[in-house]
Amino acid sequence: MKIEITEQDRGWLADQMLEAIGRSDDDGESLHRMVEKAVESRLEHMVMTTFERALDREIGERVTSILEDGWPVTSSYGEHTGKTVTVRELILKKLDTPVGDSYDRTRKSLVAHLVAQAVEGALGKELKAELERAKAEIRAAVDGLIKEKLTETLRAALGIR
Repeated sequence: MKIEITEQDRGWLADQMLEAIGRSDDDGESLHRMVEKAVESRLEHMVMTTFERALDREIGERVTSILEDGWPVTSSYGEHTGKTVTVRELILKKLDTPVGDSYDRTRKSLVAHLVAQAVEGALGKELKAELERAKAEIRAAVDGLIKEKLTETLRAALGIR
């Protein structure tokens, strides 16, 4: 890793020295400490920036490689099996994994389970009020029919017109 000091950095250092001289009112020792602190701070920033760029580049290259090529599959002892697996394959395998315990006879894949949950949630929230309204209408219609038929039957039985 190489840290480059540019003309801009040199100019900044000169500005720091001039500013320190302007603030200094005693011997050169305090001037030296002020410049040293400023340079340390600037160098720390430059080192961290360079390190972060290198790290981002290195990690980015490795992640891209893994996403494109996959990585080797290992046994439970960490030995390579000669196969590779891609992120896509792992995701598809995870989505096809059944959910529920071994006693659950209606086990579904993770995708089917998540879709069913989403549908139930949506229907429960959005259609609940509509279902309640429909039930009330049906109840009122059935009650009206029962009253009408009961009235007809009683009138016929009692001979009332």
